[in-house]
Amino acid sequence: MVRTERLELRVDEDLLQRIDDWMEQTGRASSRSDALRQLVDIGLGTMTGRTVHLSAGDKLNFMLLRDIAKHLKVPTETDVDLMAEVIYGGHYWAPAWEMQGPGPP
Repeated sequence: MVRTERLELRVDEDLLQRIDDWMEQTGRASSRSDALRQLVDIGLGTMTGRTVHLSAGDKLNFMLLRDIAKHLKVPTETDVDLMAEVIYGGHYWAPAWEMQGPGPP
């Protein structure tokens, strides 16, 4: 079982409203506590460069560009189908795993 720590946090009305708005807009959190855990995780991941967050519009744009590139047979070094799977499934670690270059000499 994962050990958890209980924290008490005080926030002003403006921040509380922003958290509630985020919950409503994303539909990702079931409670304010859950929202805060996710937002902290997102923030820490962003600051360390370990996470990628794409909006639905970003994903749609990529898929459209992929379809256009495939239809026009545009040469590319990137496996656009793999990238589509990465984006659709949220597996942002996969490109680093699949597209590893040769190791150091």
